[in-house]
Amino acid sequence: MPTGNTDKKVRRTRKRRTIVCTNCKKRKTKCNKELPCNKCIKFNDVDTCMYVVPKDSRANSVPGDENVYVTANNGMAINPAVRTAFPSPYGVNGMVGQSPHLSYGMAETPGGLQRQILSVASNTSTPRPMESVPADIVNFIPWGHYIETKRSATTFFSIFCDVSMEQRDPYLRSMIRFRSIAIKRTMNKFQETTRKKGINPNLPNSFIPMSTFDRDDIENNKKQDKTAGNFSRFHKHMFEKFANYRKAMKLKLSDEEYLTNIFLPDKDIFFNEIVPIFSTHILSMIPFLNMNMLKHEIEALYEQVEKKQKINIKKFDHMVYSIVLLITVLVQLSIKFQKGSLSLFEKILSLDTTKYIGIVNHFLFQMKVLRKCSLLQLYCLLLVRFYHWCAPEDGDGTEAQQNRILMGTIISSAKEMGINWSCFSNEKYFFKVANGTRPALGIMKPKEYMDTFKSIWAMILFWDRKMGFINGQESFIARTFPVDPALLINSSSWYMRVMYIDSLLLKINNMIIDDPSNIDINILETHYQRLCNEFMNLRASSTTTPFQFSNPLDFEFEWMLDLFKLSITQAKMMSYETSLNIVKYHESAQQLWDQIILIAQKCYIYFYDANKLNINPFNRFFTNRIVEIVANKLCVLTPCFILRFSRMNQSYETRKLVCKFLFSVSSMYFNEFSADYYRCFRKMFTAKLSYKIMDRPADRDPWEIILRFLVSELKERRESGADDDPDAEDTPLKELVPLVDKLSRAYDNEASLRVCNDFVKRWNEEIYPICKFDAKFRINFREDIMKLFQDDKYPKGLNLFASFYDNTSFKFSESIDRSIKHKNGVVHVQGIIPRLPAGIVGASPTFDSASMSTSSDHSTAGAATANGSPRLPGFTANETAYNDLFSGPIGNLDMLDDIFDPLDFISYFN
Repeated sequence: MPTGNTDKKVRRTRKRRTIVCTNCKKRKTKCNKELPCNKCIKFNDVDTCMYVVPKDSRANSVPGDENVYVTANNGMAINPAVRTAFPSPYGVNGMVGQSPHLSYGMAETPGGLQRQILSVASNTSTPRPMESVPADIVNFIPWGHYIETKRSATTFFSIFCDVSMEQRDPYLRSMIRFRSIAIKRTMNKFQETTRKKGINPNLPNSFIPMSTFDRDDIENNKKQDKTAGNFSRFHKHMFEKFANYRKAMKLKLSDEEYLTNIFLPDKDIFFNEIVPIFSTHILSMIPFLNMNMLKHEIEALYEQVEKKQKINIKKFDHMVYSIVLLITVLVQLSIKFQKGSLSLFEKILSLDTTKYIGIVNHFLFQMKVLRKCSLLQLYCLLLVRFYHWCAPEDGDGTEAQQNRILMGTIISSAKEMGINWSCFSNEKYFFKVANGTRPALGIMKPKEYMDTFKSIWAMILFWDRKMGFINGQESFIARTFPVDPALLINSSSWYMRVMYIDSLLLKINNMIIDDPSNIDINILETHYQRLCNEFMNLRASSTTTPFQFSNPLDFEFEWMLDLFKLSITQAKMMSYETSLNIVKYHESAQQLWDQIILIAQKCYIYFYDANKLNINPFNRFFTNRIVEIVANKLCVLTPCFILRFSRMNQSYETRKLVCKFLFSVSSMYFNEFSADYYRCFRKMFTAKLSYKIMDRPADRDPWEIILRFLVSELKERRESGADDDPDAEDTPLKELVPLVDKLSRAYDNEASLRVCNDFVKRWNEEIYPICKFDAKFRINFREDIMKLFQDDKYPKGLNLFASFYDNTSFKFSESIDRSIKHKNGVVHVQGIIPRLPAGIVGASPTFDSASMSTSSDHSTAGAATANGSPRLPGFTANETAYNDLFSGPIGNLDMLDDIFDPLDFISYFN
């Protein structure tokens, strides 16, 4: 039988795999094989829509990788047009060649700093698929959420702000309590002076301690230190500057005066000098403004004012007027912070803008902005939000969250106007533009309205997501939308391009907000890694070089990612510590320190070698804000390592080096920002106290001193019943430091705490048991990198951080009661706890910025007294001999004198 016909009837089966996304495969639903697929869109699983393409599928193979994971958020889009617009950051092995955090590594700096950065930072790798990530649950709020109520406000602190970070860590929490009690005790001594002289009424109550310490005994300090007069004048100038700003913000005029007292800048100056600078350097950061429309409306405003000498509210002149004032203020900020010659901008800088923001606030919030909103009103609200972010005065507050109410108003107003996700859907908009509308139909067509709406929503959306990464607050906009990336390809708006990854931004925010006590840290870090890759993807699609920043928004995004990593690392470290997960605690502690070192180096380059970054100097008023927030975190978190030194197998020399590192980063931060930024200036007072607490000699452990002080304070309050007083106006100390209160109860039967030297030992063994497992733990503090920060960048005597609050105020030392009398050189006490008078202790040495420290190298504690008897730890010979005259318990004011040598404050005000 012939075989030829049989062969023709045999058909070869085509081998092919069915490709569906992993979500549809689990759900067993039909997948349309798009990215994202229709079912993932329906079930809100856009960001986890993933295709696993096997290696033997030749059409989609990637050499060297068994499977290729194609997701809706990793940049490997199927659409060829989208692939061109957003090229993938992955190499042939599925690895990103360079971490987005290494951008600064390319800038040449002294000491080979770029090589040090590369040695600390790790490369960003391809995110793992979710099903391969093991669960690792951590608690970001081990002590619960933190809410503070006071006369002016009740505040819920977001989980990544400074206060929450400090409350999460019992070491920092105890240090804050110790510091606040020290300040309060001293304030009580100065109560009479404060009542007589008072403070500037335009300053908040938080300035009372600063102004009181500074004002006391100024003439005496000037005699001791010739530079004190220069700093006192500068400090006084700063107080007056911020007081005048707050006074201008409270500007109150009659409604008629607001309409007739016009503060418009000269028309020629505005159009010929202000507008060009604004359009060239600032507009790209707030691209929602339609400048052609605005120029027409502003021209009409100037004509109206020239003819009528009055603003017409019914025609919305006041909104155009406010926009002019805000643009002028922003241009002034841009010029002042560009660190170049100011002579070319004399006309702009000569404008008195002090009342501008007060006028804008009147017109915005005295009108009906909370009931209805126009496009010009929304413009004003957005410009005010942008100004508060960049402004050197109050801004967003010390915790970067004081504009949440304003942001909620902006989002609600935008939605009321139809500005929402619908602008990017296939739904049609019909505009009915009534007569009298500003802008009029002849000036702005419906298509231009639609483009403006899209631009506004893109910016609002990112600002909402951004604050979630910066301080951990919840996003107001609770949903996302799968925008077709093809619509974003040709967009000139940076915010529109970032919408491509909005679902991932929201996913991360939801993870930390929905259940912060039950977060799978592995999944969170996987999402974060994808976000880093996407950021590289977006930057690669621009025309800039990989390691420079022509766009300040790229710069801000990168620093935002660094800050977020720092925040989640600190949170997981504290979770592992409180849950006794020893191995992961040690691992995360090293990760946190490495991130601190990395950020410190980036700050170093920004402050001292910024020209290598190609940042537009006229954008520094904007980039300074994110740098200020990030640099401040270094000052907040570095002490937590110093306080834990008694637990670790580290030498005193290493502790001293970390203290010097703290001094260096604090000097860098406060010298660069405190002269201009209100929020930075007001932090310098407590930051200097924290540094003084940390910088102790070899035989004085700062944590032991804090424990000794708080235990004594708690024991005294318990015996007096102060903490159990039902009429108390403040939260009792025992609730603020519950673990130390538990420790203090172990000493209830002790007649005197003077002879007790086991505070740290009991804390480690009975209160905080993870300490017992740290005896052999050593953190790699990257000492070779820290040494790069030891060179003082500021001339001797001109370091603001070193000089402020460093000399001794004699009156501050003289805390002895009037009942103490001197007789033949011997102090007699009548019914009070003895203290060493200031005349015996003497003044502390003047600070020498070259030495970095005034105390660590000159410890005398632990030696013998003049008569050969052993000296008590932490006390000088005179103090020990003095206290040996008494058998009573040591007083807390003695401890304060001990740690601050005595308390190191300086007086600056007349």
